Amino acid sequence: MLDILRTAKDIASSKAFKWMAGMKVVDSFRVTESYLPFMHSTDIPDIQDPATFGCLLKLARDKLNDPTWFPCVLDDGTEIMWLKEKPSKEAQTRYGSEISVIERVLNGK
Repeated sequence: MLDILRTAKDIASSKAFKWMAGMKVVDSFRVTESYLPFMHSTDIPDIQDPATFGCLLKLARDKLNDPTWFPCVLDDGTEIMWLKEKPSKEAQTRYGSEISVIERVLNGK
């Protein structure tokens, strides 16, 4: 759980991060369009929420200026940063690996 919170905080502190309607705040509410102006830098996105993951994917694609980019970590641990389409199930590992690749993109690592 600490790794998830650390990754979420790293993402939220990125210059490329912005709250988007549909994202979920950790242990709290889903952000709506009308609530966006009230979001604080101390709010932490729930990176395990599928809608939040989709918004973060959009932010990473915007930063890379590539609408087809998809993060992936292969079973052998190899990171693919510039994949053009989602790989087959056999080539994927767990969800957490993909979010760590997005975090690296948003933070320019």
